[in-house]
Amino acid sequence: MTAPPEARSKKRPPRRSIRRQNAARLAAVQALYQIEFTGAPASSVVEEFSAHRIDGQDIEIAGGAKANGELFAEIVREVRDNCPEIDTKLGALIASNRSVESLEIILRCILRAGYFELSRRFQAPARSVVQEYVRIADSFYSGDEPGLVNGVLDRAARKLRPGELESRRSSGDGK
Repeated sequence: MTAPPEARSKKRPPRRSIRRQNAARLAAVQALYQIEFTGAPASSVVEEFSAHRIDGQDIEIAGGAKANGELFAEIVREVRDNCPEIDTKLGALIASNRSVESLEIILRCILRAGYFELSRRFQAPARSVVQEYVRIADSFYSGDEPGLVNGVLDRAARKLRPGELESRRSSGDGK
């Protein structure tokens, strides 16, 4: 039995909202990369992206989708403000003997943004967060990196949100 349309719409954000969230995540990873690569202050990069890149005019941001500006700014600012703490937590989750700092810049940015969302943005389902950051990693890499992102963020989700991933599987939805 399926839920009536009004009940379904309360469970999930509309498609446009999801596209805007995904665009915000990709833009946040790109902004974090720019901050890390250039040493620019987060505030100026957020301002630059907000003025010129996340308004739907930049084809590199989710195919030109307009990004959720609040989510974008939150991810960038919070990751930069909490980077040492996030790196410590991520370091404990990386299966190999690699440190977070030894990873390529873009991979660090993807993992940091994903960890931030899993640890602080509980309104976003863990499964969706993990899948979206794996998709972002897949857009940058063709090797093992998306698998690394999946493994690290899956471990993070299980630690930070015990039972959330398992409860979806046992609910019979098959995902």
